[in-house]
Order: sequence, then structure tokens, then C-alpha cells
Amino acid sequence: MGNSSAILHASTITGEGKRKPIQSDDTHNAIEGNNLVWIHLDANHCETRQWLEENATYLDPIIINALQTKHVLEYWIFKTVP
Repeated sequence: MGNSSAILHASTITGEGKRKPIQSDDTHNAIEGNNLVWIHLDANHCETRQWLEENATYLDPIIINALQTKHVLEYWIFKTVP
């Protein structure tokens, strides 16, 4: 069965080093918050590039191209916790 989302799984990382799973449709809210977020993307999914361009706007297109050269993309988003 194919995955309908570019996101394979996503979690917030707590200060205790534990993770809390995030649903694919909640990743944008998690990224916008003050959380450390782990997002595991499928580099071969047709929506991965668009997801990165919309949600990781600080990444240079060269970086996005490089990230997509791997079969499965593992991607960290760091946010400063106040």
C-alpha cells in the first residue's frame, strides 16, 4: 500500500529526550511552535520537494536537491525554545 503523504513519520522531542508522535496534518503547527521536531520524509514521494519548499523556507534549493538524492530523507527542524 502506498503512502499518501511525503511524511513517513514525525515527532516532537521533549526536554527529557522522549518523543511524542505528530500526525502528518499537524506538522506545520509543530514546526511553527517552539519545539524540536523530527520529520522523516520520503525523498522519492512526489510531494516532498513542495513540502520542503513550503515548510523549510530557510533551506537553499541546492540543499533541497541534495537531500532528495537519498532514498529516504531524514530531516531535522530545530526551533529555539524560549
